Amino acid sequence: MGGNHPIWLHFTKIGPDKEFKQGCAKCNYCDHKGNESVIRCEGHLKVCNNVSLEIKQRHFGSTFQEPEKRNSTVNTSRQRSSNIQSFVDTMSQVEQNDIELSFAQAIFQCGLPLSLPELKPIKDLFKKARPALILPGRKKLSTTLLNKAYEKTKDEVNKIINKAEFISIISDGWSNLVSEHWTNYILATPVPIFVFAKPTGEVQQNSNNIVADLEKIILDYNPKKVSVIITDNAYVMKKAWKILDKKYPSIIFLGCLAHNLNLLVGDIIKLEWAQNILLNAIMIVKYFKNHTIPAAILKRYQEDKYGSNYKTLKLPVETRWGSSASCLSSIKVNQLAISLATTELINHPTAIIDSEIIEIVQNNNFWNEIQNLFVILKIIVSGITIFESNISYLSQFYKWYENLETNEYLVRSSASEQILDIILKRWNSMYNPIIEIAYLIDSRFQGKTLANDIMTTVSDFVKRYYLETCTKIYSQLLEFLNHSGPFNNTMAWETVNDVDQLTWWTRNFSNSAPELTQFAKRILTIPTSSAAAERNWSNFSHIHSKKRNRLKSPRVFKLGYIFSNSKLQNIYDTKKEFIKKISKSDNLGCFNIDKIDLKDKFWEDLFDNDENESDFSDEEDLEEDIDEFNIDYYNEDQVSNDEYSDDLYDEYSDNQYSDNQDIEDQDIEDQDIENQNIE
Repeated sequence: MGGNHPIWLHFTKIGPDKEFKQGCAKCNYCDHKGNESVIRCEGHLKVCNNVSLEIKQRHFGSTFQEPEKRNSTVNTSRQRSSNIQSFVDTMSQVEQNDIELSFAQAIFQCGLPLSLPELKPIKDLFKKARPALILPGRKKLSTTLLNKAYEKTKDEVNKIINKAEFISIISDGWSNLVSEHWTNYILATPVPIFVFAKPTGEVQQNSNNIVADLEKIILDYNPKKVSVIITDNAYVMKKAWKILDKKYPSIIFLGCLAHNLNLLVGDIIKLEWAQNILLNAIMIVKYFKNHTIPAAILKRYQEDKYGSNYKTLKLPVETRWGSSASCLSSIKVNQLAISLATTELINHPTAIIDSEIIEIVQNNNFWNEIQNLFVILKIIVSGITIFESNISYLSQFYKWYENLETNEYLVRSSASEQILDIILKRWNSMYNPIIEIAYLIDSRFQGKTLANDIMTTVSDFVKRYYLETCTKIYSQLLEFLNHSGPFNNTMAWETVNDVDQLTWWTRNFSNSAPELTQFAKRILTIPTSSAAAERNWSNFSHIHSKKRNRLKSPRVFKLGYIFSNSKLQNIYDTKKEFIKKISKSDNLGCFNIDKIDLKDKFWEDLFDNDENESDFSDEEDLEEDIDEFNIDYYNEDQVSNDEYSDDLYDEYSDNQYSDNQDIEDQDIEDQDIENQNIE
């Protein structure tokens, strides 16, 4: 019993009691009675409200602090049980469900495998971090939790779409690794939002079926909100436009402008002058890539002259004409290393180098011509990068293309007449009056360099698409161009370059010129390309990869839906810095040749980054001929199977299934691609 223990200065022993096995002891400060036990009595003394801190510190030591106040009548056995429970991790079912969903969303948004929670390192990690958590298995992830995450993402997406005043529909096709053809649909609000994708299965992709799919998207998201539909330039798509145009006359149909710029590069490198330069460059790259000893010698000189961050030689990618600039750039920046390696190889005891390659490398004119061609291609490829971005305005395209036509360097080029003729033809093939009207309505440009008859174009346009308000729009537009009426606002014009166009129109003239403001907002939210839909296929190929090829279509769509929209909403356009850099002068002109430095790390990174290579399906309007460029010079190994098959399938399907297409409309390029696809 510890009869001499100091605790008995604070308790009185009463003796045997039928309620207590050890006898009874009473607290000297309150009416509490308990077992005649030192441990039990000390436990009460610590929490007794009638005992001062000074007395407790005298008994327990000077460092003793008051414990949390509790009811002194609580049974001490319960107190001990509570203390033990505080060391055990517990979790309610509500908390378990919430963490499970958060964990599942993290897996879906990052595109991680569904088997992740079954891996031992992951299990061990969560066991240490939260022992009470039971990680969901892959079955629960792929069913219950996937459905919950999909519905949650869908609700968030619909909120964004519902808030948007105007939307643009962007569509593109794709063939996955198991040869299923899919179509997807992106809504630009103007921020791109992925809304739907499906495999076409046994349904032929003719104009009527394409119309049915597009019409469903139009009706699902309100025809009055749809400003434009942007697709590729395939014949079957253009036929679908005509059918939809009759049903929905207020919707504008536009081809992908970035795709057209990619084809413009292809037109230029088909010129004999450019073709010879590029073929010589390809010959050099192939030699060093296909021979071990020369490759090792070149690498030694690259590391010696440029350090560990040297740029490797690159081959152009078949049908991605913009990659030709990347090839020329890699040759130009490695000029010194290539020259030194070639000189050493001439006298090498075992390695053999062709005399033709020696002659090319030692020819100063070859290096000058490479720079000349590269600068021309670089200007256009920079345009591709601008206009496949999510943050470019349609109005910027006219300004950019106008500067391209009048560029001093192109005019001085030995092939200037041919190049300028190609530029003009390409403009005629992609022209839509909405491009000029967007340039006119942009407060930064106000159509300053448009032809005098532009108002006739505007008049025809507003009568067709805005019949009810065409008079008000036209009269307010005249005031806008003259800076009169409500547009006689000096401060507004001084800030045109300080705020984005939507803010400028909305905040300045929503009340004073509501019809023209709505007109401007509708046009200025139109994207410049279908690249957002094409980029979305990269997300799908990440989800439906070779290691996950057994995923079924409904599950692929839901996983792709969550993954894609997570990236679109959380990652700002990676080309933002690029846009800023080339926008500093001449309003996206980017044509000051004196400021173009081939050694500029920015430009090197731009052309060495595979993500910046144009990713278009090359469905062209019955005039392209790949064989003219002697495509055999390209190294097919440089094209990934997925990307290559995608382009071929797109080209094949759009022409194979075009209904009522005349025999004379069959293109040589389409037939070649069809033959390759069958092989």
